[in-house]
Amino acid sequence: MGSYIPSTREERLDMLHSIGMHSFDELYADIPESLRLKDGLSLPVGLSEMEVARKIEEISEKNTRFSHIFRGAGSYQHYIPAIVKQVTSKEEFVTAYTPYQAEISQGLLQSIFEYQTMICELTGMDVSNASVYDGATAAAEAAAMCRDRKRGTVCVSASVDPKTLSVIRTYCFGSGAPLVILPEKDGLTDLESWNAMDTSSIACLIIQTPNYHGLIEDGAAIANAVHTSGAKLIVALTMIFLLGKSIVATSGVMIIAAFTGSMISMGFVLLIAKKVNQMSMLVISGIMIGYICSAVTDFVVTFADDSNIVNLHNWSMGSFSGTTWENVSTMTVVVMTALIITFLMSKPIGAYQLGEGYAQNMGVNIKAFRIALILLSSILSACVTAFAGPISFVGIAVPHLVKSLLKTSKPLLVIPACFLGGAVFCLFCDLIARTVFAPTELSISSVTAVFGAPIVIYIMIHRKKRA
Repeated sequence: MGSYIPSTREERLDMLHSIGMHSFDELYADIPESLRLKDGLSLPVGLSEMEVARKIEEISEKNTRFSHIFRGAGSYQHYIPAIVKQVTSKEEFVTAYTPYQAEISQGLLQSIFEYQTMICELTGMDVSNASVYDGATAAAEAAAMCRDRKRGTVCVSASVDPKTLSVIRTYCFGSGAPLVILPEKDGLTDLESWNAMDTSSIACLIIQTPNYHGLIEDGAAIANAVHTSGAKLIVALTMIFLLGKSIVATSGVMIIAAFTGSMISMGFVLLIAKKVNQMSMLVISGIMIGYICSAVTDFVVTFADDSNIVNLHNWSMGSFSGTTWENVSTMTVVVMTALIITFLMSKPIGAYQLGEGYAQNMGVNIKAFRIALILLSSILSACVTAFAGPISFVGIAVPHLVKSLLKTSKPLLVIPACFLGGAVFCLFCDLIARTVFAPTELSISSVTAVFGAPIVIYIMIHRKKRA
């Protein structure tokens, strides 16, 4: 191809003839003569790559560089960590333009998820969008998402970048949405004007911080005023149902929800235990109940209205990647409390291992003891399930491995060893899930099943032989 025009002269003439024209002059006849280029483009002679680089350096040296910039209008001091260049130069990032094909762009999908998580943690927002072409488009798309039948007016602070406002104005014109500009005062969004407005039809208020003038907006005060009026600030079950109502599920709420689910599952197992006496059948029944719960979760996520709930699918497969330090702090309090209680119960547990009759003679209240065991196991499993999703086979396989390695069943030794062994087992499986097929990340539940299921099968076969 001799030029950047992919069609030949004959092909271009054929296209002209198909629309009833004979030349390009005839095609451009509606353009006034005064606007047409007559003498061609006055371009300099082409330069080599090194010459272009040298020319650009000469031009850049005319700039005055400041150590700190407070000019606003998008001119801010930006620091890009050195690792960013290294990470983004990896093949899985460079080759993926947009994340439409997960099998070749898992790295990009992961980076988008991490970015959204980080922005939400830094700003306290419920939702952060990403993978939008630019900030102005992102703002306009967010405004479109906030509109509904009752509230269709978009309100934008006058302190927003004019280019962003221009894009939002274009979007509103195309969709027929009313647009209101909220005045600024002393370079900041004027909250008094907002409080004086009739906000019953306003769907959202768009602010920018730092704003066009380089000033920091009082996001908390603005958010409070906007949310009080019933509008959204651009910014928007346990997990499913709470997200649907724009409520943030705290770590405590997530643990309580997981504990409730664990107790319901345990209730089904106890009902089955009345009909089935074989331990192997109870184990299989418990696993089947787990699969039923996973199927229900997948069904709900599939038909959920909120697109952000799609992230719940990753949770349902099992993953530690979404756990935050706030989650870890909450889990530490719960787990340490449960661990202390478990240690205090070590003597009753040791007595119970020798039989119910022996334990009862030793003064153990069997009914209360069973309830305490169920509550402790449920709250501990809830701590994991709440933030990492269902992790298969760990609770069955690890205790048996620990007892085999220690050659003892003494609770004072087995209990801490099970805590430590379970952590090591999960971290080992998580390492495999993240690295073996990197950048593709496996479900940790799949890896724990690969190592844990054979142990469970061995246990059931061994019990059968002993019987």
